[in-house]
Amino acid sequence: MKKIINNPQNVVSEMIEGFTQSSRDLLKLKGNFNVVVRSDYAQIKDRVALISGGGSGHEPAHIGYIGNAMLTGAVCGDVFASPSAKQIFMAIKSVAGKMGCILIVKNYMGDNGSFSIAREMCKSQLPDIRVEIITVDDDISSILMKLNEFSNDNNIQDIRDKYKSITNRRGIAGTVLVHKILGGLAEQGKSIDEILKFYNEYISPSKTLNLVTMGVGLSSCIIPSVGSPSFTLNEKEMEIGLGIHGEFGIEKVELKPSKQIIKSLIDNLLKILPYSNNNNNNHNNNNNNNNNNNNNNNNNNNNNNNNNNNNNNNNNNNNNNNNNNNNNNNNNNNNNNNNNNNNSCVIAGGSVEDKSLIVLINNLGSTTNMEMAIATNDCLNYLHEKGFTVERLITGAIMTSLEMAGISISLLLIKNNQIINLIDLQTNAMGWPNSVLKPYKNKEDSILTLDENDSHEIKYDNLKSITISKENGDILKEMVLLGCNSLIENSSKLTDLDKQVGDGDLGTTLENLSKSIKESIDKIPFDKPCYSFKKISLIIQETIGGTSGLFYSIFFLRLSNSLYERSIVNGKNQISTNDWGLSLIDAVNAIKELGKADIGDCTMLDSLIPTINKINQSCKDNENSPSFDLLNTLKLASKEAQLGSESTIEMIAKKGRSSYLGERTSHIMDPGAHAIEIIFKSFLSLNK
Repeated sequence: MKKIINNPQNVVSEMIEGFTQSSRDLLKLKGNFNVVVRSDYAQIKDRVALISGGGSGHEPAHIGYIGNAMLTGAVCGDVFASPSAKQIFMAIKSVAGKMGCILIVKNYMGDNGSFSIAREMCKSQLPDIRVEIITVDDDISSILMKLNEFSNDNNIQDIRDKYKSITNRRGIAGTVLVHKILGGLAEQGKSIDEILKFYNEYISPSKTLNLVTMGVGLSSCIIPSVGSPSFTLNEKEMEIGLGIHGEFGIEKVELKPSKQIIKSLIDNLLKILPYSNNNNNNHNNNNNNNNNNNNNNNNNNNNNNNNNNNNNNNNNNNNNNNNNNNNNNNNNNNNNNNNNNNNSCVIAGGSVEDKSLIVLINNLGSTTNMEMAIATNDCLNYLHEKGFTVERLITGAIMTSLEMAGISISLLLIKNNQIINLIDLQTNAMGWPNSVLKPYKNKEDSILTLDENDSHEIKYDNLKSITISKENGDILKEMVLLGCNSLIENSSKLTDLDKQVGDGDLGTTLENLSKSIKESIDKIPFDKPCYSFKKISLIIQETIGGTSGLFYSIFFLRLSNSLYERSIVNGKNQISTNDWGLSLIDAVNAIKELGKADIGDCTMLDSLIPTINKINQSCKDNENSPSFDLLNTLKLASKEAQLGSESTIEMIAKKGRSSYLGERTSHIMDPGAHAIEIIFKSFLSLNK
């Protein structure tokens, strides 16, 4: 163990002194209580006090969030261990006044127990001080573990209601957003009831699912008093869905590039986040009795915030009154009954677009700034791609797990603009980022373009600048035609195979793809291969959906890009024999990345990889040859395609739709692999 410490038994007390001695905004409570409070605590006892805490090792949480518009005090247990009830009681006694105190607790058994006992102690020892507890449980990992139990439910809202019933969800980085928002409300002088109401209606993970978090770890961490990692990962592994105490996640998986990691985390978060998809609003109106008319969808466009709380109309009509005035003409009785509440309600700002987010990207401890920036870029790109607006972005070491490498992502669905105002409220808490970022709503807005005439068409012109001879272009065209015709002719055979292991649409899918290419083939200049393959990729994208379309499209797209990039090296603007082989390898790798599959997984790659490897080897061998024997190369490649296709007969599918069937796929040739064999066998009819 290598750490800059003195005695492992004293790390918490010495850490606290480091915080308090370096900041005049903080004071340490005298004694062995490990309690830190705002230095102006005596002047703010006319406001609701906010106290949080838990085990140490999460710095800057929780001491780092003590300050104006955030916490009033924090209680520090030993590393990853809950503080005692006595410590928490002393914190309450130190800072709470007539307005009362809210304890913000992360959902762990030890923390819940200690804070609950401290609250009970206050009833007899501090009877004039009202103490309430908020439990934050934003981690969705335990929810995902229950996913299969709810997989047969068709109604999304019913599924999410069941998710709310899962009680063992942990409190992790999203807790800091609670500190900031509730701290802002307390700073504004709001009462306990107003603060609790706002939290329960707009933030509480267990009540609204509006705040969700999930993390990924690349390493464990070392508790100073233990001296060894709590678990180990090799260089190619990562833990998905882990907490903040050095524990395992819900799954150990292969290390992936940043884009794939971020996509996986966000996709899981969006399974739980109750945002409205305007293309599928059936989950937004479970209690509206309007399912048989089109007005329902029109209401959704302007009143997204109303729908997630319809089941609470009888108890929380004031929420509907604030956010959904356009739809409440038929609820005047409810409005009148709640006018008094509305006049004093803390909510200000009204409803917002249902896909607006606060995003927190948290460094778990030792993730580099470079990695954080890459993850941030991928996160913003993917959320924008999914149609979300990121109103505010917070990044950095927000709630750590000692020196653990990894990140977590928290999404807070903004159901009221007041949340944005509270996030923006200035604080002197040392752990809160000095600058909360307001990201560009479109990536293009962040790019400085010096050439106003730059466009996709000009980029296509660049692709067109790479040419081959007309004779070779005609060969390419004939090969494409042969492949298309063969897929059309074998459509029924591929369909029959796919019915045994998939959904039975591969034959018709590839037939439609081939027909679309043939319709445009005379408009494609094959003597400009980079441009031609780009056009084929676009035709595929526009013609068919599903996985097969993605794989064929990415193959031609990557082939186009790779050929272009290789051809312009050193300004040569020519495609060498070796460039062809290497670019085909790049195109295959694109499919591998997209499908997260490789040879041996019983997919099209079992035929395609050996086939392209054979072509690449032939290109290398003939790099300096005055002539290239294309027909012989295609003959060898076709044989590899056949062997690869046949090899899938004895395999059990590990990827794709077939993987769901397990051993039932054994003794059946993979239809995707057979399609590759069909294509390359067709090339043997080449006339030139």
